[in-house]
Amino acid sequence: MKKPIAIAAALLPLAAFAHGGHGHGQGHEPFHFLSSPSHFIPILLAAVVVIGYFLYRRKQRENA
Repeated sequence: MKKPIAIAAALLPLAAFAHGGHGHGQGHEPFHFLSSPSHFIPILLAAVVVIGYFLYRRKQRENA
């Protein structure tokens, strides 16, 4: 379990790279994060991974 956490921590700075084009709203507003595909897709993927992980863990506990 420590290895995936270490890999995720090593890759985290890659997510901090800025992107061009803050054409709608301010860069710090929630609307910007939800309307920009460069933010929304990673947020959606992260949510799917987290939800999938918790569902997997619950299933493992129920079968134990």
